[in-house]
Amino acid sequence: MSERLKKVNSLVFKELSKILAKMVLLSDHGMITITAVDVAPDLKTATIWISILPEEKEKDALLFLKSNDYEIRNQLKDKITFKYIPILNYKLDRSLKNAAIVEKLLEEI
Repeated sequence: MSERLKKVNSLVFKELSKILAKMVLLSDHGMITITAVDVAPDLKTATIWISILPEEKEKDALLFLKSNDYEIRNQLKDKITFKYIPILNYKLDRSLKNAAIVEKLLEEI
């Protein structure tokens, strides 16, 4: 990964975190945390890895993010200056849950 792409990922991560923090406060969709951002080299798409607590609200939170995608991208456009504002693809990050399972199994040994 190039240094430029690392900076882009970091910038998108930072700005999206701020945007989502404000939006989620106004809703009842649990706690949505961005764990990673992977912007494509052409800057046209980005995969946003998110963690949602409690797990029961995952579907509602994903629906909330997808239905507010236009507003999120519009706010992102105001914060960063790119030729293209990436299309955001949200994916659930299960690494924290998997780590907890592994830790529990290791404690049992």
